Amino acid sequence: MKVSLWENNPKLHDIGSIIESIKRYGFKDAPKFEPTLNNGTGGIVEGNGRIEALVTMRRLGEKVPNGIFSDEQDWYVPILFGVDAENEKEAMSYGIDHNNITMLGGNFMPLDIAGMWDETKYLELVKSLDVSPVSVDWESLNVLDEFVDKPFEEKDDWITCPYCGEKFKR
Repeated sequence: MKVSLWENNPKLHDIGSIIESIKRYGFKDAPKFEPTLNNGTGGIVEGNGRIEALVTMRRLGEKVPNGIFSDEQDWYVPILFGVDAENEKEAMSYGIDHNNITMLGGNFMPLDIAGMWDETKYLELVKSLDVSPVSVDWESLNVLDEFVDKPFEEKDDWITCPYCGEKFKR
């Protein structure tokens, strides 16, 4: 079965690091398919970066990594099924939480977490959902909204972070 990635996924990926991890440890974390994504045609709700890394590896002629089956013509990726979201918005909310919740156990600020995403697209996505994801509260969303609209207040050669107030020399 061929599956699509999550269209318009605002999550950023360090494909080079993902490739190095797969080469070192093998492919250990299967992506998850959700049928309600992409307007009901289905897509990968978690694991888009891992699939992009595999596509890049194959295109570059890399060796088939452990955990991936190949028949000399194609690479086959194990896929998990079963998010069972009620609708596409709930599936996207799950995708956001899947990425964000791991950072909630540390001392990460809302803008740190948002830094994993294309911030403008992330903000638009979260605002479009009927219910905010578990990992996003409205206070942090308001901070992000202020940051996206006005990233820094410029004064001479210094810029001031609107969230923490720290000043940085350009």
